Amino acid sequence: MESGKRLEYLDIAKGIAILSIIVGHMGIDSINRIVYTYHIPVFLLISGYFINETRSIKEYVISRFLRLMIPYIVTCAVIIVLGTFEGALNGDAIGELKRWLFASLYGAGNTYLYPFYIPQIGAIWFLPASFIATSIVKYTLKLDYRIRVILIAVAFALGYCTSKMFFWFPMSIQAGLCCSLYVYLGWLAGKIDFTGIDSEIKTIGTFVLSVIWIRFVFDYQGFLISRNYYGKGFWDVLASLAGAVIIIGFSYAFRNDTSFIKRIIAFFGRYSLLILCIHIIELNLFPWDRLIIDVFGFSVDFFSVILIFIKPILIMLIAGLLLRIRFIKRIFGYA
Repeated sequence: MESGKRLEYLDIAKGIAILSIIVGHMGIDSINRIVYTYHIPVFLLISGYFINETRSIKEYVISRFLRLMIPYIVTCAVIIVLGTFEGALNGDAIGELKRWLFASLYGAGNTYLYPFYIPQIGAIWFLPASFIATSIVKYTLKLDYRIRVILIAVAFALGYCTSKMFFWFPMSIQAGLCCSLYVYLGWLAGKIDFTGIDSEIKTIGTFVLSVIWIRFVFDYQGFLISRNYYGKGFWDVLASLAGAVIIIGFSYAFRNDTSFIKRIIAFFGRYSLLILCIHIIELNLFPWDRLIIDVFGFSVDFFSVILIFIKPILIMLIAGLLLRIRFIKRIFGYA
């Protein structure tokens, strides 16, 4: 999601999205029905926006692998080591080693019981899925636009139908197939000169998209791209696009703000890949419930409210420290 010249409003949009992912993993239904409607679509649209059309397919795929899959592999290695160590403390090092090794190799965003037990690796399912989606769209760019549209539609249908008819394939392949639609629409958006659109049209468009998104939130019946669950079907796909566009549009309007809050959000967006990986490590392995509930005696509800503020701050501090290490910066493409 990097470009030669950074567009700060897209950093702001990604910052809102990654903070929404962190908060969304706290299990608060009233929050999840909002953030789940737009956070992953924001990242996918921006990924499509930045697809490099001048590079060869081979060069592009290699660059995306290095950008997405190397951080995935490194993060999984850390989870395996720390998970095994935690298992050793609890008397089951081998069991935890097997669990996290299998979860890493399978790359599923959720836990599945059929046709066999598949433990989730968690939110970094997005990295292999995004790699697959962007590679598909990049390949189609050399084709006639009519064939491209057909292939993207087929990819989405194939990912959706196979996940319902069979079982969840390794490395979130099916999610990646469905994500290609969002990436493609993000690429198309990059072809539009939004600055040339009449203000009245923008206002009406914003109003219509907002109504669609708000209705989606109030009528939310589940929306998990990580497992190709789209609640009310293709309507929810369209509504999620509306939500993502509103978030990006809000970020654009917010781009000239000089407040401390904007700079913090932009930081989260600029380093969203590293922050996602830090988040999944703490989410999988850090015993928040034991620390807050057992040690301090807080209630579950109060504990959740506290974490909304504590987690982002801790993750930001850890990210700031890791960004001082050149090796880490190179792995995550920030050097």
